Parts: sequence; structure tokens; C-alpha cells
Amino acid sequence: MTIRPNTKVAIVGDSGAGKSTLFQLITRFYDPDQGSVYVDDQDLAECDPRSIRSHLAMVRQDSDLFTMTYLENILYGTQDPLDSHTQLKVESILEGLKTGQLSREDRDVVEQIMNSIRDANANDYIKSSKDLVNLIGEGGKGLSGGQKQRMTIARALFKNPKILLLDEVTSALDQISESIIQKALDKLTKNRTVLIVAHRLHTIKNSDVIIVMEQGQIFAQGTHKELMKSCPKYKTMVKAAKETSKKKNNTKTAKILSLMKEIAEEAKNNNKSSNAKQITKLLAPIISSS
Repeated sequence: MTIRPNTKVAIVGDSGAGKSTLFQLITRFYDPDQGSVYVDDQDLAECDPRSIRSHLAMVRQDSDLFTMTYLENILYGTQDPLDSHTQLKVESILEGLKTGQLSREDRDVVEQIMNSIRDANANDYIKSSKDLVNLIGEGGKGLSGGQKQRMTIARALFKNPKILLLDEVTSALDQISESIIQKALDKLTKNRTVLIVAHRLHTIKNSDVIIVMEQGQIFAQGTHKELMKSCPKYKTMVKAAKETSKKKNNTKTAKILSLMKEIAEEAKNNNKSSNAKQITKLLAPIISSS
């Protein structure tokens, strides 16, 4: 497999095909038993893992958020968090945000962070730099799935990596959250080499190359159009993904309609509600058309 710089490459396949293992090799959590992984003609087995990871960022389905402030969560990964100089720097910025007295250097860092937050579409809940001192609960407690993902995207944007790995980023999100995240990802994936593992195949149609894996091997590769013509396995995967999405949407629609019926019935039976007739009237055509 050869991946050219500044291209978007999607990796698809059944569970156990080797997609996540490929990411572990690139980040050097594994070394290959056979063969080699090269980046810019450098064998990763001969490189310092810290050096490799300083040029990488990964956004996963399970957001890695910690019981820290928004500021610390976004800075996490750009430098060694155990380094005493880094700790002093973070403490300096937090103190400056609380007192309103930031040094010019710290102000520049905060401005870069806020730009990353805006590009990640996370500025609806991190509205100003003052919010950066707010604590996040363990594992992102208190944030929705979409908000957690936007936090990790903001972290990756701030790091500004040369290589970006996206591992099932939107698979656990609803359609509205997915749409918001996709807009943030469009900004994140510009002008860098991007590898995407995805089950929601509609999100990777515009990739420069799609690689279909099976049992640790490359089964086929090409653009979406090419694979739809030449690879029956890929075509079947796309069809199955559409059917799964349709079933989920039908289930959600049924739940919404059921809730609407309950609201209409409650309004009808509640004579004290001045809006009862209006609510029933508004919901009636939607319910009857279902």
C-alpha cells in the first residue's frame, strides 16, 4: 500500500479485517512481524515513537477526554503532559484566564485554541476563552456524544498534524450530530494526509482512494465509482450500509410519531391547557399521514 501526501484514504472492511491494526502499525503501537512501514522513506521501526506521534493525531469513536479543564483537554497531546515546563505553562494560562492578565505569549496560545474550537464548531458551548477554565467530568461526563467529538477535533486542529487518523468518528452519532461533525472534519482534513476507517460508507464517497480489506489483506482499492463497478464486495457493503441506515431511521421515526401521539392525546384530555386544541390541530396531519 502506498499513500501519497495530502490525500484522503478510506479503509473499509468487515470486523476483524485489519483496519484498526493498520492504525496501530502507523502509530507504532505494534511493529510488523514481516515487512515495514515507511513515512517519508523512514522505517518507523527505527524511529522514536514520540517523534512519530508528534506528527500524528487520531480522532476515535470513543472520545479520549479527561477530568481536566477544557484548556488542558485541548492542549493534551501537543507536549509531554508530565514535563514540568509544560505543567507550569498550563498553570500560567489558567491563572491568566481567571485573573484576566495573560502574557502576550499565553494570549497567542489562547487565541489559537479558540480558533480551533470555532473550526471544530464547538463554540456553541465553549463561547469564550473564559469557558476554557471549566472542568470536564470523567470521560466527558456532562457532554453529549457530538460535543465530545468536537472537543477531540478541536484538540487535533490545535495540534495541526501532518497525518490524521479518523477511526469510526461518526458511527455512534445521530444524523444531526453527524452533519455538524462532518463540517468540522472538512476543515480538519484540509491540506494533510488523512486515513479514515468508517462503517458509514456515505461519509467516505469523496475519498481519493478507498481500500477494501479482508483478513489482513488488501482485497481491492480505487475510487467509490471505480469500486462500485469493479468490486462486488464493496457494492454489497454499500447496499448493506444503506439498508441498516434506513432501518435505524424508520425506528427513530416510529418513536417520534409515538411520542407525538402521546402529546396530542395528553393535550386533548387536558382541558386546562389553553393550547390543547392548537397542539392537536398541528400534530393531527403529521400523525394521520404516517
